[in-house]
Amino acid sequence: MHKTDYITLAVPLFFLMIGIEIFISRRVGRNYFVFADSLNNLSCGVLDQVLGTVVEGSLLGVYVLIYENARFVDFSPDSRAMWVFGFIGADFFYYWFHRFSHRVNFLWAGHVVHHHSEEFNFTVALRQGWATRVSSGFFYLPLAALGIHPVVFFAAKSFMLIYQFWIHTRFIDRLGPFELVFNTPSHHRVHHGINPRYIDKNYGGTFIIWDRIFGSFEPETVEPVYGTVKPLASWNPFWAYSHYWIELGRLSWSAQSWRDRVAVWFAPPGWRPRNLDQCPPPREVDAGHFKKYQIPISQKQMRRALFLFLPTLGFSSAYLFLHPQLPMGMKLVVIGIVSACLHWVGALTEGRSVFRN
Repeated sequence: MHKTDYITLAVPLFFLMIGIEIFISRRVGRNYFVFADSLNNLSCGVLDQVLGTVVEGSLLGVYVLIYENARFVDFSPDSRAMWVFGFIGADFFYYWFHRFSHRVNFLWAGHVVHHHSEEFNFTVALRQGWATRVSSGFFYLPLAALGIHPVVFFAAKSFMLIYQFWIHTRFIDRLGPFELVFNTPSHHRVHHGINPRYIDKNYGGTFIIWDRIFGSFEPETVEPVYGTVKPLASWNPFWAYSHYWIELGRLSWSAQSWRDRVAVWFAPPGWRPRNLDQCPPPREVDAGHFKKYQIPISQKQMRRALFLFLPTLGFSSAYLFLHPQLPMGMKLVVIGIVSACLHWVGALTEGRSVFRN
């Protein structure tokens, strides 16, 4: 089955838009970019892409298996209806995957990576956790049974995710009637806010109508404060990927009953076993007084981090185009090299040696 990786092809456009946003930010005197934060966002995105080359194929194989053997709808090969239904269906199931990812702990453990940044700009769009590639895949399998060809599904999902890039910005204000149907920067700023009124709202991908239908819509009324209720407080991409899994493991181990040990993984974020103190409700926050995570680093350390990141990015980009022809052993070697370099980048932005935790 031939499929075009539209997201990889769109990466140059993503970086062009990031450059334009940085230029505008400096031109108008708005500090929407923090060097270490942006580099950490991009590092998480690079890791997601390279790790995805070895974890996504198996689920796509399951999709193909269902499509070929268990579909109960047949579209003609050149059917426009299949493309329209495929895109709307992919966006619908994305909404439910996204909503469950905020309400089920083991799903949140993968998705939380996207929410760690305390800034909101185009680099945040690229900050993704590879575990969501696995968990999201199961939500889309009904499309195979509904007769959506795998190539159509893959394209629809890719275009839906590409659409979501531009909604990660503070430079675009309200967009009038367009916002009644489509997701926009204003709607998505709400989604990334940790203001109590904004938490667990606006899950939509391309369309906001699902939130309006299923009661999860919230308009932007006050300036959001971004990040997670419990801050990550780290520029290490591997800690971003693993910290919540470790926290869930500790909670499960601390529970006194087997029921609670299992429930930890399926409960909403913030739930704790009955023998432990319960988490207080989220506090009101104010954008003008919120203290963001920061570590002072020298210009020399910033240059070293950037000079290490840029060739790692180039190496990773080449790998993404070549990986279908590479054996698994070579893929794992490349992933190991990229991982080591990005760990070093994280260490440099935290002002420490790569060999320290």
